[in-house]
Amino acid sequence: GGGGVGGGRRGQLIQSLGILPIRAKSTIPHFDEWSLPGHGEPYIDCGSKGVRGCENTHLHPAGMDGRPAGVVFVQVYRRCCARAQCPVCYEVWCAKEAEKADHRLRAYKGNFRRPIHVVVSPPPEDWGLEFGVLRRKAYKILRSVHVSGGCVIFHPWREDEGSKWWYLSPHFHVLGFGWVRGVGRMFESTGWVVKNVGVRRSVKATLHYQLSHAGVRKGRHTVTWFGSCSYNKLRVDPLRVDKPRCPMCKAVLKDLPLSIVGGLDPPPELGNYYYTRELGLRVWS
Repeated sequence: GGGGVGGGRRGQLIQSLGILPIRAKSTIPHFDEWSLPGHGEPYIDCGSKGVRGCENTHLHPAGMDGRPAGVVFVQVYRRCCARAQCPVCYEVWCAKEAEKADHRLRAYKGNFRRPIHVVVSPPPEDWGLEFGVLRRKAYKILRSVHVSGGCVIFHPWREDEGSKWWYLSPHFHVLGFGWVRGVGRMFESTGWVVKNVGVRRSVKATLHYQLSHAGVRKGRHTVTWFGSCSYNKLRVDPLRVDKPRCPMCKAVLKDLPLSIVGGLDPPPELGNYYYTRELGLRVWS
């Protein structure tokens, strides 16, 4: 998030390079274990071109665009590890995590029709709590202000909107269900700041944005669930993810090592291609 709720200028300022340095040294040691998405090491083939296709030429009819029957379908794509820490692929990780969370929120059948966005910020005196304790306290605060359940994304830092510097200011973004009330009394009694940002136009887009600068830490889930949306209370069918398929015979595409001979250049761009063996395409599995 930006410099909003509970932010001020307290905490340590960190110059923004890209999105944030790999590790931001803090006076609170356990925050040194957190980083933002995209600040790890990519795999050697991340972002490189891969080729997959379908060799079921006997099932590939001629096309109305003049494509002959019996062609080999080839798709050139960009390889992606979809890890949070990968500087090349983290945006795909954001999109996948957002889609999964949106799918789970849509399965909720309680008293509230649409999820709301709530930001929960602990007071500085609680920043030193072990993270598990801090998060459980956030869950308790949320239930106390009548948020019955939802997903929680932790942010260790905020960005100052004026200077574009990042500073330590741990807080939690929540997409959940409820009717928020009693935040003034909660602040007076605990020091925790709760802000109801309201219903979002696009829940998936909000999730994607919050994940793009969420806290990432080995051994910790970036998205967690509590209350009426927790795993022991809300049963959800797994999100169906369609595998890439051949547009002609609908078979699942296979990774294919290709050798293009006969004077043809390899496919130069991402996209779909059709080749006949007479043109000099050699394909093997």
